[in-house]
Amino acid sequence: MRPETTNISTPSHRAAAVALAACTVLSAIAVAAHPTIHTSSASQILEDMVKGRRADEHVHAAVIIFMAGYFFGFGGFAQRVGLHRTSVRLGLIAYGIGALAMIGAAMLDGFITPGYAAQFAGASPEKAEMAVAILQMAWTMLQYLSVLGFIGMSVGMLGVSLPLLQAGGLARITGIAGLISGVLPVAFLVIAQVNLDPPLLIGILAVQAIWNLTAAAWLVHGSEAVAPAGLSQPA
Repeated sequence: MRPETTNISTPSHRAAAVALAACTVLSAIAVAAHPTIHTSSASQILEDMVKGRRADEHVHAAVIIFMAGYFFGFGGFAQRVGLHRTSVRLGLIAYGIGALAMIGAAMLDGFITPGYAAQFAGASPEKAEMAVAILQMAWTMLQYLSVLGFIGMSVGMLGVSLPLLQAGGLARITGIAGLISGVLPVAFLVIAQVNLDPPLLIGILAVQAIWNLTAAAWLVHGSEAVAPAGLSQPA
């Protein structure tokens, strides 16, 4: 049987491509603008969090908007590959879970913890130590939400990209990028159980950015044939 041809690029597909590409670029800027704390004193930690509260809110509000944009673009990609495919539907669900986890992490890091720290502005050293001890639990939650977010989004990329591995041209390149973006983060975070420290965070973001941009390019320019669900593409 001849392979099934994917729909030609439509305005909705191009809008999805713009969302993926724009959010990828703007997310990199947001990560670069993320406030950091370089102290171990409890009182100073709280003071720095309060000073950077507005910047934190702006950065993480942008991240929440980007997550919505990513999901919009991802949904357009999944639609074009074919929502009748089991791997695509599962990928869309996984990506949605990941995006929601990332939104939760952004709310926690950008709004909840700075707001909590602001309640202890000028507090005694003893109260500052108690506040930071409680914030440690929030930061642990942040780690797990971020890990869930990255894993969900990566598995989603893998699921929607698998059908493209049987195609050629830009579609196959997108499928390979999805395979890499889907496997590597899971391998590091789940199998190797590596901590989500800044170098690994940047690495995962870079790998996912490659898929985002490749997927955006395919949404606009790709016209390759994709084998029907359940069938292999003939040589």
